[in-house]
Amino acid sequence: MIAFTTATDLLRHSVRYDVTVFARISQCATQAIDFARLLAGGEAIYDREGKVMFRYRGPATAPPDTEGQYTFHAFLPLERSGLLSIPDRNPPWHYPIYDLRRDTADVCFRLTGGNYFGSITSNTVRIPAPLIRQALDRAGM
Repeated sequence: MIAFTTATDLLRHSVRYDVTVFARISQCATQAIDFARLLAGGEAIYDREGKVMFRYRGPATAPPDTEGQYTFHAFLPLERSGLLSIPDRNPPWHYPIYDLRRDTADVCFRLTGGNYFGSITSNTVRIPAPLIRQALDRAGM
């Protein structure tokens, strides 16, 4: 699981502007998402009440912390046993076979989404392989 904070209430933003919001996760290419090594192309974003996208009715996002930050998370797939490619995307998307428990690598994460009128993209965060390895070790993996 990747936990992150933001000054933007992603649920309120999604509903107010009628936009999707999801996580794109890959092995890193320098400091960017690598579409040839995607781990998750459209992973859902969650808060403590559940999935954020399309939650027009139901619980509101938990209030921000004392510094005005909202907490969300996305799940990082640890493995993929089959190759998947979507060549008609621009750039082409490729989901390689991998197992982060065996071959830990730096992972890049960013929020993206939008609607028919435009798109949104956050900055990209690089999660170093040693931090991923430490989290896996703490979980006994």
